[in-house]
Amino acid sequence: MCFFQQPALGGGNITIQRDSFGQTGGVNIERFTLKNDHDVTMQVISYGATWTTLHVPDRNGAVSDVVLGYDDIQGYVNGVSSIGATIGRVANRISNARFTIDGTTYDTPKNERGKQTLHGGDPSFSKFIWTPKVGPGFVEFAYRSPDGENGFPGTMDITTRYTLTNKNEIIIDFEATTDKATPINMCNHAYFNLAGQGNRTMTDHKIAIYADSYLPVDAELIPSGVIAPVQGTQFDLRQPTLLSNARLASIPGGGYDHNFCVNGTTGLKYMARVVHEASGRVLEVLSDQPGVQLYSSIHFGSTEEIGKGGVRYPQFAALCLETQNYPDAINNENFPDSVLRPGSVYKHRVIYKFSTLTGSS
Repeated sequence: MCFFQQPALGGGNITIQRDSFGQTGGVNIERFTLKNDHDVTMQVISYGATWTTLHVPDRNGAVSDVVLGYDDIQGYVNGVSSIGATIGRVANRISNARFTIDGTTYDTPKNERGKQTLHGGDPSFSKFIWTPKVGPGFVEFAYRSPDGENGFPGTMDITTRYTLTNKNEIIIDFEATTDKATPINMCNHAYFNLAGQGNRTMTDHKIAIYADSYLPVDAELIPSGVIAPVQGTQFDLRQPTLLSNARLASIPGGGYDHNFCVNGTTGLKYMARVVHEASGRVLEVLSDQPGVQLYSSIHFGSTEEIGKGGVRYPQFAALCLETQNYPDAINNENFPDSVLRPGSVYKHRVIYKFSTLTGSS
């Protein structure tokens, strides 16, 4: 076990503890515990460059773990929901598991319904062991994805960096380079329940997403290619909206698994705000990406997972806010370009900021 004390972004110190989270396939999985000066503690592991825990205080100072996860490495090895993991090469869906770049067509795994590629195929970045490095207030994981892995062209060098600040921010930075043109759309797949991960529903959470438009999808959750206004639809979340069972049932497919086209064009954009009034916890999301996928853990209804402390995660146990490019951008010319070329660097930053209510929600 190793301990580090590092200067925090914005002042103060971050302590980092390094230990083992167990083994898989005879390989040791390293765990890193980061703690700031305000009783915020997070853990990440080298398996899947995965975010496993986040303990934050409520309005009374009581601390709870607000991200879903598993107690041991086997949970992450066997889990099917990519909980907390780094997702890539391409997060979300590629229609028909096929795309064309510069006249060459590539086929990728049909790991969703035998029709399309989901989250880069299987196995994906979430199932690989990454190489860790500790720096001032951060832990960074590196992975080299070989040419042809899951059908994608080019050897890619990728890093995922987790930084904890004394502003109670978790900053995640993704970077990648390639030696051949290839699509990329990385994200983090944390599941949040601000009441605490042991609370079996997030239907008492309010959410606002600052997007004037969204992407309608078909029955396979593939975008139609249309960028549609949210005005007058169940996708208008520009004002705080309770994610009640009735609200979720009103969405085609039984809940949200949709991309919102966030307002703004460049730089960090204020994307979303989630409030849990009973605890007073607040989550704000900022990113430099064009979209955010709101996922209301619909599929936990059919693939109920046993999480930390033996808690069974049912449908609507948590929500994901996955900042990313638009889904299936590689097959839609009117979506933001998702092709990374040699000599360019893919960069993606997301900030998850936690606070408590001081007045009205």
